[in-house]
Amino acid sequence: MRYKITWFLLCFPIFLWAQEKRWILANEAGNPIALAVVSFSLGDVGQTVTTDSNGVFTLPQQVKTVQLSFLNIHQTIDFEKLNDDYLIRNDTLFCKKLAVFLPQTMLSSVRVYSPYPTGSLQLQNFGSQSAEDVLNRTPGVVVIGRQVSIRGGSGYSLGAASRTSLLVDGMPLLQPYSGDIRWNLLPLENLNLGVQWMPTRGMIPSGSINGVLSAVSDTNTRNSLSENFRKANTFRVFHTVYGNPPAGVLRTWPGRNPWNSGLDFRNVLWNRNGLKLITYGQLLRDEGYRESEFSYRFRGGFNANYHQVWNRHTVDVTLRGFGMRDSTALFFFWESDSTAYKVPATSFKPTVIRTHYFDPEIRWTSPNQKHEIWQRNRIFYTGNWQKYHELIYKNILLKQEKSEIDWSTGILQQFTDADSVWGRSRGAWAEVNASRKGEWGKWVASGSVRWENYENQRKKPVSKTIFRGKMLWETPKMWQIQLAGGQSWRAPNLIETDITTVGGSFGLFPNPYLRPESAVGYDLKFASPYSGLGNFSISQFICSYNNLIDLQYGIFFPANFDSTKTYTLADFVGARNENIASARISGWVAEGRWRVYQRGKSSLEFFADYTYALPLNLNKLNDSVQRILKYRIQHLAHFNVQAEFFQHWKLYWSTRYTSQIRHIDGELERFVPGIKEMRTEQKMGNIWSDVQVSYHGKSETRLGQGDGWETSFFIRNLWNTKFMPIPGNLSAPRSYGIQVRYFW
Repeated sequence: MRYKITWFLLCFPIFLWAQEKRWILANEAGNPIALAVVSFSLGDVGQTVTTDSNGVFTLPQQVKTVQLSFLNIHQTIDFEKLNDDYLIRNDTLFCKKLAVFLPQTMLSSVRVYSPYPTGSLQLQNFGSQSAEDVLNRTPGVVVIGRQVSIRGGSGYSLGAASRTSLLVDGMPLLQPYSGDIRWNLLPLENLNLGVQWMPTRGMIPSGSINGVLSAVSDTNTRNSLSENFRKANTFRVFHTVYGNPPAGVLRTWPGRNPWNSGLDFRNVLWNRNGLKLITYGQLLRDEGYRESEFSYRFRGGFNANYHQVWNRHTVDVTLRGFGMRDSTALFFFWESDSTAYKVPATSFKPTVIRTHYFDPEIRWTSPNQKHEIWQRNRIFYTGNWQKYHELIYKNILLKQEKSEIDWSTGILQQFTDADSVWGRSRGAWAEVNASRKGEWGKWVASGSVRWENYENQRKKPVSKTIFRGKMLWETPKMWQIQLAGGQSWRAPNLIETDITTVGGSFGLFPNPYLRPESAVGYDLKFASPYSGLGNFSISQFICSYNNLIDLQYGIFFPANFDSTKTYTLADFVGARNENIASARISGWVAEGRWRVYQRGKSSLEFFADYTYALPLNLNKLNDSVQRILKYRIQHLAHFNVQAEFFQHWKLYWSTRYTSQIRHIDGELERFVPGIKEMRTEQKMGNIWSDVQVSYHGKSETRLGQGDGWETSFFIRNLWNTKFMPIPGNLSAPRSYGIQVRYFW
């Protein structure tokens, strides 16, 4: 309370001097709408402001008409001519048509923004400590052996060679030498995740053949909704107990069932004089659900932002950094059913990962808000070094009430050093965006070009120029039609071409003759407006690949083969990545949401989506018979329920269906006991369900968010499903957990 009074006393004279009025944007239920873009005009100059996490924004007193934009919904409001769709009470603007958005009462839960439909699904973490678990509840997304597959685009690759780019605050953060994602590096305490299948912007890296994961932290200086969402301060403790697996599947923990427990926090320390400092961290002790498997983790970080205006010039200086120590021993393959998943002791040798991350950024904006220049840098160490630099310029050519045109360009450089083999990429990009609102609705068009060059000390440089574009038409009734298309390519990383490594019981052999892979695709989407009960969308997509890189199991010569030495068969058995020429992945995605009940603070909503993907190898095999690509899931569906009742109680139910992987390498079924039998048993696919019940004890405010606490009980893998997400590995049995969270 003292903090709020102090803030009011400091800010009130400033507001008076500037002749500005403070407004609150809320939906019909009174819940604040965060990060809505409010556009207005002063004379001939168009300006925008963005609502904060409490829905607060300020406007000059003389402004009478504003335009609201949130996700894909746009509304124009005349304060002097309000209709039944809007209501003003105590400086709060209630927008009944924007009741589509979920109550902002659980700001610390993970948010994943999906372009389908025109809304955001607030995903509960069910005690998850990794982004991998959260993404598995995201429409069109499934994680196969640490690799993200969006709409069936990627398969199993021993953790290397990802076709999905991971962007953290706009910059790539894949392992530079292997191209995989270290999920524990992502601090969910201070990140929000966005998922995009078709990369349409020039600033998105060329390697995003299968899509983009955009993770954005608070204190980010960019204003796009999918890149910035301010969370509440939180402190959380959690404790999970692994239950007994189905009989005859795997061993229970000796003596007692294993635990997974820890704590995490996030706090804004300063927020004054233009300076904001956020600290966050996590402490985790996971005993694992198999004998000798464990994970002990400590992670901490900070984000600092200094915002200042000098003579109408705006400068933002941002500094991000974190460190992590993760000691892990992971399970890979079983030996046989009779030995109850025992594996050689060497497979459980702990791996200790020490990570250091440093990310400074500086941004300048001109007085008329038409020019921006910013420099981004990243130094990233996980036993190998990665350095990334990018310089960007943006120019707004036209910004009016009904029209807007801007263009931007950037140059970049990335350097990697792994096992005495260095790799380097350089590039440049440019894009233009235009929008026009008229009698027939709103049109948005964008186009971009990107050039990248990649080389390492053992390979000649390879380069590629790609083009991308998007066209969106939104009718006056808010129906949407969007066509997006573009190219992408990916140069092989160091593990694929030059480094021998070990993944569990198998070696991963390099392939010095690997060629870059490329792709071209398009996506056609049709989406309905929110009608008060719900909305839906459907999308059709096709992506064609050339020189597609896929993992092949078999017998290969080691890279350092010496004919004078004695070898065993195990020295030659493993996997390596190879080009398989042409391939095509096509399919469609349907998604919808329905609000079936709303009365006061009680509500019931359903979310459902279904993805069908047909991944075909177009090479001539067995008299030109087309074959499904290996390690792909063709059918993926989610069904989620979110309910609020008795003012303080919430219920979340999440169910996922995945069809069986049609094809895997035959060597695995022949040489690894149990895989063939398990695949026969799981022929119809798998259903995985999580459920969570939460009680909120908090002090309500007129903004819908106050200090308080929340206690949640959750069950993961409710039906104790026996599920093999990758060959030779089973997912966790049913687990029970509790978490207590305090927020302010």
